[in-house]
Amino acid sequence: MKITNLITTLITLLFFAGLTNVAFADWQVDLIATGKQIKGQYKSTVSIGAAQEANKIPAPPTAPVYSCRMVINDTFDWSVSLDTDIHDISQPSQMWVISVNPHGNTGPPTDESVIISWDPDKLGSGNFEIREGWDGTGAVVVNMKAQNSMTVTGGNEDLYFSIVQQ
Repeated sequence: MKITNLITTLITLLFFAGLTNVAFADWQVDLIATGKQIKGQYKSTVSIGAAQEANKIPAPPTAPVYSCRMVINDTFDWSVSLDTDIHDISQPSQMWVISVNPHGNTGPPTDESVIISWDPDKLGSGNFEIREGWDGTGAVVVNMKAQNSMTVTGGNEDLYFSIVQQ
């Protein structure tokens, strides 16, 4: 009788552990910024996501000549720029901060535009919004599940956006 209860308990625990894993499935999506095509860097890719184990990969150095640059800002240490920022999936809501330079260090001092694109099917569960600013409270720019791109226009400066998952 005790062995039967033990086996039933183990099977139940394994079943619920499997359901928990399904509810919190790992995910990762690339955001690709594409600027004016030049002889230099005109594309910039970053990756965000959530997994059982958090992971951060530093951004490469800025190219000598570029028409756009996008990085993830480490919200725990703003002096660190990241290429990949995978958060701990157990947190109920997440936020990433990206900075985008839509002009780069080449060409006349006029505003330029970059297109940032992503695959909505690769996003995790919940709602995903890109908001103006770095604190997650700015105006909603785009619903990432309803659209797959946005345009950012500006000069040779960093413009900040928050990606909020709820």
